[in-house]
Amino acid sequence: MSKGSNYGCRSSSSTSSDAHSTFYTINCKCGFRLPVITSWTPDNPGRRYQACPNYGKSTYCGVFKWLDPEICGRSKMIIPGLLRRVNKLEAELACFKEKEEILNQVEGEVACYKEKEEKLNKLEGELAKERRIIQKRAKKLEGLIAMYNKRMKLEVGVFMVILLFIAIYVMKIGIERGYM
Repeated sequence: MSKGSNYGCRSSSSTSSDAHSTFYTINCKCGFRLPVITSWTPDNPGRRYQACPNYGKSTYCGVFKWLDPEICGRSKMIIPGLLRRVNKLEAELACFKEKEEILNQVEGEVACYKEKEEKLNKLEGELAKERRIIQKRAKKLEGLIAMYNKRMKLEVGVFMVILLFIAIYVMKIGIERGYM
């Protein structure tokens, strides 16, 4: 297909790596505007073209145009191997990025757990301090209770002695008055 064909060609600049080249925006006979596509087949690695979207179908209108010249046989042998290496490296890089993302997540979780552990340790320290305070208070209360029990026993003893004296006094009065 040439520049002067009647398929609705208009001159426009392509956004390719070769900034000086000019490509043509082509509309095929089916009416589609054809994008620039890069072939990665073993026979045409890296070669750009434009073709009707129906290429390979029964409704194909026949519009197909190579935009780059054919590459030499040596390049056809080398480029596919390089592409395989690039694809392998890209796959490894994707794997490393995935592992890095997982590692970042794990590091984030570890940091979160360390923060929680620090809070837990702080709470355990506060709890131990409170436990010591409670134990001191309990001992103090036990001492007070023991002292109160001794006092109560003493008071009960005194009360009993007083009652005994009152009983003796009442009996003495009763005997003196003849009630008994």
